[in-house]
Amino acid sequence: MTSESAFKYSEHFIENLSSARKIVPIILDLIGTPKSVVDLGGGTGSWCKVFRENGVPRVLCIDDERIARSDLLVNPGEFLGCDLMEKVPDPVLADLAVSMEVVEHLRMELSEQAVDLLTRSADLVLFSAAIPGQPDARHINEHPPVFWKNLFEQRGFQRLDIIRPRIVTDSDT
Repeated sequence: MTSESAFKYSEHFIENLSSARKIVPIILDLIGTPKSVVDLGGGTGSWCKVFRENGVPRVLCIDDERIARSDLLVNPGEFLGCDLMEKVPDPVLADLAVSMEVVEHLRMELSEQAVDLLTRSADLVLFSAAIPGQPDARHINEHPPVFWKNLFEQRGFQRLDIIRPRIVTDSDT
């Protein structure tokens, strides 16, 4: 395994803090301010940082254990490092679970584990995943939306497409 000092997050993933800053207020307008958020595949914590900026008192970012703590946008105690290519961690109780454009990077065998983590962590889930054909060599688990919809429905969750109508014309999101 690569040492933490040799792993540079920015070489492997692209974060979009500006998207989080546009979408988080929309979410909070719809659901109110949760007391806690867990973010599966949150990188250095951009979404968690924005939730904290908007009054969420407790956040937890879960991502690659090799991310240097000095690169984190959240406090080190708000970060859970793990090897997501091997295993998805156990659920973390929260009011809202988030996973944005992450599961397409996980092995197919981990799809159900990822959905389990999200649905067992919170009663509300904010989720998006790349659809087949999106250009990225690191996408190894792309599926049409109905694949993910079915996994969530098997766990008693209903898909609501309530964010997209508010951002569909925003070319910066």
